[in-house]
Amino acid sequence: KKCCNIIFMNKNIFIYKNNTEISGTIERTLRKKLVKSGLRALDTYDEQTQLIICIGGDGALLKAVHSCSFPECPIIGINTGHLGFFQEISLDSIDRFISDYEDRQYSIQELSTVKAVVTKNDGSEHMHIGLNEIVIRGRQSYSVHLDISIGGKPIERFSGDGILIATSAGSTAYNYSLGGSIVDPRLKLLQVTPIAPMNTTAYRSFTSSILLPAE
Repeated sequence: KKCCNIIFMNKNIFIYKNNTEISGTIERTLRKKLVKSGLRALDTYDEQTQLIICIGGDGALLKAVHSCSFPECPIIGINTGHLGFFQEISLDSIDRFISDYEDRQYSIQELSTVKAVVTKNDGSEHMHIGLNEIVIRGRQSYSVHLDISIGGKPIERFSGDGILIATSAGSTAYNYSLGGSIVDPRLKLLQVTPIAPMNTTAYRSFTSSILLPAE
């Protein structure tokens, strides 16, 4: 979803963190700094939130996005984990971030999501949204057989462990470990990457990623 413009009346900021000790320490320090700067640190996310600060690694940020139901307000992260593709603030640059935020010295990068609608045999539909990717695979260690179509036109008959549909932002995550391409997050596209594809008489699976327009 697109990020909305920040409203600077109350400057409500929701802090989300993982359960590590260092993240708890950083949260307490951050709250003091925000209050000292005249900002309001919220304990829960609501519609009045203008900014979400996530403390942890990339996994914590993904959990924050889902727990807040893909919020419209901007999100920025303080990295205390091992991975930090999304987390842009280092521990020694918190003061500078607060100053830049107050002075509106920042830019907002919009990220696209990927949506999957699963239709069951009884006709019921269930929707899932991902910021990084959605994976379709067989249960346990069984192979899955898929007829893949794009816009109603057959593309391939796939056989293997499954397929991954990644956003541009998710290209450096599971997609990359599968051999998919790294994509600039400013590009709006989807990447279909095979997971352990097999080629048989009946199935001719692609062995590399397919890049598609987001629509």
